[in-house]
Amino acid sequence: MIRDIISDGLKKLNINNNYVELEIPKFETLGDISTPIAMGLAKTLKKSPRKIAEDIITAIGSHEEFKSIEIAGAGFINFRFSQKYLGEQLKQLYIEKEKFLRPIVSKNQRVQIEFVSANPTGPLHLGHGRGAALGAALFNLLDRAGYDVEREFYVNDAGRQVRLLGESVFAHYQKLHGIDYPVPEDGYQGEYAIEIAKEIIDTKSNQFVDKTYNEVSEFFIDYSYKKMLKNIKSDLETFGVSFDSWQSERELYDNGTLI
Repeated sequence: MIRDIISDGLKKLNINNNYVELEIPKFETLGDISTPIAMGLAKTLKKSPRKIAEDIITAIGSHEEFKSIEIAGAGFINFRFSQKYLGEQLKQLYIEKEKFLRPIVSKNQRVQIEFVSANPTGPLHLGHGRGAALGAALFNLLDRAGYDVEREFYVNDAGRQVRLLGESVFAHYQKLHGIDYPVPEDGYQGEYAIEIAKEIIDTKSNQFVDKTYNEVSEFFIDYSYKKMLKNIKSDLETFGVSFDSWQSERELYDNGTLI
Protein backbone atom coordinates (compact mmCIF):
# COMPACT_ATOMS: atom_id res chain seq x y z
CA MET A 1 0.00 0.00 0.00
CA ILE A 2 2.73 2.53 0.95
CA ARG A 3 4.81 1.57 -2.07
CA ASP A 4 1.80 2.22 -4.33
CA ILE A 5 1.19 5.63 -2.77
CA ILE A 6 4.85 6.63 -3.14
CA SER A 7 4.96 5.30 -6.72
CA ASP A 8 1.89 7.35 -7.61
CA GLY A 9 3.60 10.43 -6.18
CA LEU A 10 6.73 9.77 -8.23
CA LYS A 11 4.64 9.42 -11.41
CA LYS A 12 3.14 12.85 -10.75
CA LEU A 13 6.72 14.18 -10.66
CA ASN A 14 7.60 12.28 -13.87
CA ILE A 15 10.18 10.25 -11.96
CA ASN A 16 10.72 6.69 -13.14
CA ASN A 17 11.63 4.31 -10.33
CA ASN A 18 11.18 0.53 -10.41
CA TYR A 19 11.36 -0.20 -6.71
CA VAL A 20 10.55 1.70 -3.53
CA GLU A 21 12.67 0.62 -0.57
CA LEU A 22 10.91 0.61 2.80
CA GLU A 23 12.31 0.07 6.28
CA ILE A 24 11.27 0.32 9.90
CA PRO A 25 12.90 3.30 11.69
CA LYS A 26 15.30 2.46 14.51
CA PHE A 27 13.32 4.61 16.94
CA GLU A 28 9.54 4.69 17.36
CA THR A 29 9.63 8.49 17.59
CA LEU A 30 10.62 8.61 13.92
CA GLY A 31 7.44 6.94 12.72
CA ASP A 32 6.15 3.53 11.65
CA ILE A 33 7.64 3.16 8.15
CA SER A 34 10.43 5.03 6.39
CA THR A 35 11.88 5.24 2.89
CA PRO A 36 15.33 6.49 1.80
CA ILE A 37 14.17 6.90 -1.80
CA ALA A 38 14.94 10.65 -1.92
CA MET A 39 18.60 9.97 -1.19
CA GLY A 40 18.71 7.29 -3.87
CA LEU A 41 17.35 9.75 -6.45
CA ALA A 42 19.65 12.64 -5.53
CA LYS A 43 22.40 11.79 -8.03
CA THR A 44 19.97 11.20 -10.90
CA LEU A 45 17.86 14.31 -10.28
CA LYS A 46 20.85 16.46 -9.26
CA LYS A 47 18.96 17.84 -6.27
CA SER A 48 19.44 17.61 -2.53
CA PRO A 49 17.70 14.63 -0.93
CA ARG A 50 15.66 16.91 1.34
CA LYS A 51 14.36 18.94 -1.63
CA ILE A 52 13.40 15.70 -3.43
CA ALA A 53 11.70 14.45 -0.24
CA GLU A 54 9.71 17.71 -0.02
CA ASP A 55 8.56 17.33 -3.63
CA ILE A 56 7.55 13.70 -3.07
CA ILE A 57 5.55 14.54 0.05
CA THR A 58 3.76 17.34 -1.82
CA ALA A 59 2.98 14.99 -4.70
CA ILE A 60 1.70 12.30 -2.35
CA GLY A 61 -0.68 14.71 -0.67
CA SER A 62 -2.88 13.72 2.26
CA HIS A 63 -4.11 10.19 2.85
CA GLU A 64 -6.36 8.92 5.61
CA GLU A 65 -3.93 6.05 6.17
CA PHE A 66 -1.34 8.44 7.62
CA LYS A 67 -1.35 10.69 10.64
CA SER A 68 1.80 12.38 9.37
CA ILE A 69 4.48 12.25 6.63
CA GLU A 70 7.71 13.96 7.63
CA ILE A 71 11.30 14.44 6.49
CA ALA A 72 14.06 13.28 8.84
CA GLY A 73 17.84 13.38 8.75
CA ALA A 74 19.50 13.72 5.36
CA GLY A 75 16.28 13.02 3.48
CA PHE A 76 14.38 10.07 4.92
CA ILE A 77 10.60 10.22 4.46
CA ASN A 78 8.89 8.91 7.60
CA PHE A 79 5.27 7.77 7.69
CA ARG A 80 3.13 7.47 10.80
CA PHE A 81 -0.13 5.53 10.51
CA SER A 82 -3.41 7.06 11.64
CA GLN A 83 -5.39 5.51 14.47
CA LYS A 84 -8.31 4.98 12.10
CA TYR A 85 -6.17 3.00 9.66
CA LEU A 86 -4.60 0.89 12.42
CA GLY A 87 -8.04 0.15 13.83
CA GLU A 88 -9.34 -0.96 10.42
CA GLN A 89 -6.32 -3.23 9.93
CA LEU A 90 -6.81 -4.84 13.35
CA LYS A 91 -10.46 -5.43 12.52
CA GLN A 92 -9.52 -7.10 9.22
CA LEU A 93 -6.94 -9.22 11.02
CA TYR A 94 -9.59 -10.43 13.45
CA ILE A 95 -12.06 -11.23 10.65
CA GLU A 96 -9.67 -12.85 8.15
CA LYS A 97 -7.11 -14.22 10.63
CA GLU A 98 -4.30 -16.16 8.87
CA LYS A 99 -5.58 -15.17 5.44
CA PHE A 100 -4.94 -11.52 6.24
CA LEU A 101 -1.24 -12.25 6.78
CA ARG A 102 -0.95 -14.26 3.56
CA PRO A 103 -0.23 -12.00 0.58
CA ILE A 104 -1.11 -13.61 -2.74
CA VAL A 105 1.97 -12.73 -4.76
CA SER A 106 1.29 -14.99 -7.72
CA LYS A 107 -2.01 -16.82 -7.92
CA ASN A 108 -1.67 -20.28 -9.46
CA GLN A 109 1.61 -19.58 -11.27
CA ARG A 110 3.42 -22.93 -11.49
CA VAL A 111 6.83 -23.43 -9.87
CA GLN A 112 8.89 -26.60 -9.55
CA ILE A 113 11.46 -27.01 -6.78
CA GLU A 114 13.95 -29.84 -7.26
CA PHE A 115 15.94 -30.48 -4.10
CA VAL A 116 17.87 -33.11 -2.13
CA SER A 117 18.05 -35.49 -5.16
CA ALA A 118 20.75 -37.55 -3.46
CA ASN A 119 22.17 -40.48 -5.42
CA PRO A 120 20.35 -43.64 -4.26
CA THR A 121 23.70 -45.28 -3.50
CA GLY A 122 24.03 -44.59 0.21
CA PRO A 123 22.35 -43.12 3.28
CA LEU A 124 21.54 -39.43 3.55
CA HIS A 125 24.10 -37.29 5.38
CA LEU A 126 24.02 -33.92 7.13
CA GLY A 127 24.43 -31.98 3.89
CA HIS A 128 21.33 -33.63 2.48
CA GLY A 129 19.46 -32.63 5.63
CA ARG A 130 20.43 -29.00 5.06
CA GLY A 131 19.20 -29.17 1.48
CA ALA A 132 15.98 -30.83 2.58
CA ALA A 133 15.28 -28.12 5.16
CA LEU A 134 16.00 -25.29 2.71
CA GLY A 135 13.90 -26.84 -0.05
CA ALA A 136 10.97 -27.51 2.27
CA ALA A 137 11.13 -23.96 3.64
CA LEU A 138 11.17 -22.52 0.11
CA PHE A 139 8.17 -24.68 -0.78
CA ASN A 140 6.25 -23.39 2.25
CA LEU A 141 7.01 -19.75 1.38
CA LEU A 142 5.99 -20.08 -2.27
CA ASP A 143 2.91 -22.11 -1.39
CA ARG A 144 1.79 -19.49 1.13
CA ALA A 145 2.35 -16.78 -1.50
CA GLY A 146 -0.14 -18.43 -3.84
CA TYR A 147 2.11 -20.34 -6.23
CA ASP A 148 1.18 -23.79 -7.54
CA VAL A 149 4.34 -25.55 -6.33
CA GLU A 150 5.61 -29.02 -7.16
CA ARG A 151 8.40 -30.65 -5.11
CA GLU A 152 10.57 -32.99 -7.17
CA PHE A 153 13.26 -35.48 -6.19
CA TYR A 154 15.38 -36.34 -9.25
CA VAL A 155 16.39 -39.99 -8.96
CA ASN A 156 19.78 -40.68 -10.55
CA ASP A 157 19.07 -44.33 -11.34
CA ALA A 158 20.78 -44.53 -14.73
CA GLY A 159 24.37 -43.51 -14.06
CA ARG A 160 27.69 -45.09 -13.18
CA GLN A 161 27.09 -44.80 -9.43
CA VAL A 162 24.07 -47.12 -9.33
CA ARG A 163 25.99 -49.63 -11.45
CA LEU A 164 28.85 -49.48 -8.95
CA LEU A 165 26.40 -50.02 -6.11
CA GLY A 166 24.94 -53.08 -7.82
CA GLU A 167 28.35 -54.65 -8.37
CA SER A 168 29.46 -53.77 -4.84
CA VAL A 169 26.43 -55.55 -3.38
CA PHE A 170 27.12 -58.51 -5.69
CA ALA A 171 30.71 -58.64 -4.37
CA HIS A 172 29.50 -58.62 -0.75
CA TYR A 173 26.93 -61.29 -1.64
CA GLN A 174 29.71 -63.54 -2.96
CA LYS A 175 31.95 -62.84 0.06
CA LEU A 176 29.13 -63.80 2.42
CA HIS A 177 29.07 -67.14 0.59
CA GLY A 178 32.82 -67.56 1.11
CA ILE A 179 33.75 -66.57 -2.44
CA ASP A 180 36.56 -64.04 -2.89
CA TYR A 181 35.06 -61.46 -5.23
CA PRO A 182 36.68 -57.99 -5.13
CA VAL A 183 34.57 -54.89 -4.58
CA PRO A 184 35.10 -52.71 -7.68
CA GLU A 185 37.44 -49.75 -7.52
CA ASP A 186 35.48 -46.74 -6.19
CA GLY A 187 32.78 -49.21 -5.11
CA TYR A 188 30.77 -49.17 -1.88
CA GLN A 189 32.28 -50.74 1.24
CA GLY A 190 29.74 -49.38 3.71
CA GLU A 191 27.80 -51.56 6.12
CA TYR A 192 24.58 -50.67 4.28
CA ALA A 193 25.87 -52.45 1.12
CA ILE A 194 26.61 -55.54 3.17
CA GLU A 195 23.14 -55.38 4.74
CA ILE A 196 21.56 -55.31 1.26
CA ALA A 197 23.60 -58.38 0.31
CA LYS A 198 22.38 -60.15 3.46
CA GLU A 199 18.80 -59.24 2.61
CA ILE A 200 19.21 -60.74 -0.88
CA ILE A 201 20.56 -63.92 0.69
CA ASP A 202 17.51 -64.05 2.98
CA THR A 203 15.18 -63.88 -0.03
CA LYS A 204 17.20 -65.54 -2.78
CA SER A 205 19.59 -67.79 -0.81
CA ASN A 206 22.49 -68.99 -3.00
CA GLN A 207 20.62 -68.48 -6.26
CA PHE A 208 23.36 -66.23 -7.70
CA VAL A 209 26.47 -67.98 -6.39
CA ASP A 210 27.29 -69.70 -9.68
CA LYS A 211 26.43 -66.66 -11.79
CA THR A 212 28.72 -64.01 -13.26
CA TYR A 213 27.94 -60.40 -12.45
CA ASN A 214 27.05 -59.64 -16.08
CA GLU A 215 24.36 -62.33 -15.94
CA VAL A 216 22.65 -60.85 -12.86
CA SER A 217 23.71 -57.18 -12.97
CA GLU A 218 20.21 -55.88 -13.74
CA PHE A 219 18.77 -57.61 -10.66
CA PHE A 220 21.50 -56.39 -8.30
CA ILE A 221 21.41 -52.81 -9.62
CA ASP A 222 17.61 -52.57 -9.40
CA TYR A 223 17.33 -54.27 -6.03
CA SER A 224 20.16 -52.26 -4.46
CA TYR A 225 19.26 -48.74 -5.57
CA LYS A 226 15.54 -49.29 -4.91
CA LYS A 227 16.39 -50.45 -1.39
CA MET A 228 18.48 -47.32 -0.80
CA LEU A 229 15.77 -45.12 -2.31
CA LYS A 230 13.21 -46.67 0.04
CA ASN A 231 15.50 -45.82 2.99
CA ILE A 232 15.96 -42.28 1.70
CA LYS A 233 12.19 -41.80 1.43
CA SER A 234 11.74 -43.11 4.97
CA ASP A 235 14.43 -40.79 6.38
CA LEU A 236 12.94 -37.76 4.62
CA GLU A 237 9.46 -38.58 5.90
CA THR A 238 10.86 -38.86 9.43
CA PHE A 239 12.51 -35.46 8.85
CA GLY A 240 9.12 -34.04 7.83
CA VAL A 241 9.93 -33.58 4.14
CA SER A 242 7.77 -34.99 1.34
CA PHE A 243 7.80 -34.80 -2.46
CA ASP A 244 5.11 -34.64 -5.10
CA SER A 245 7.15 -36.49 -7.72
CA TRP A 246 10.15 -38.82 -7.80
CA GLN A 247 11.50 -38.40 -11.32
CA SER A 248 13.47 -41.39 -12.58
CA GLU A 249 16.43 -40.50 -14.80
CA ARG A 250 16.25 -43.97 -16.35
CA GLU A 251 12.65 -43.29 -17.35
CA LEU A 252 13.73 -40.11 -19.17
CA TYR A 253 16.26 -42.12 -21.19
CA ASP A 254 13.71 -44.86 -21.94
CA ASN A 255 11.09 -42.43 -23.28
CA GLY A 256 13.62 -40.45 -25.32
CA THR A 257 13.51 -37.24 -23.26
CA LEU A 258 17.24 -37.66 -22.58
CA ILE A 259 19.59 -39.00 -25.23
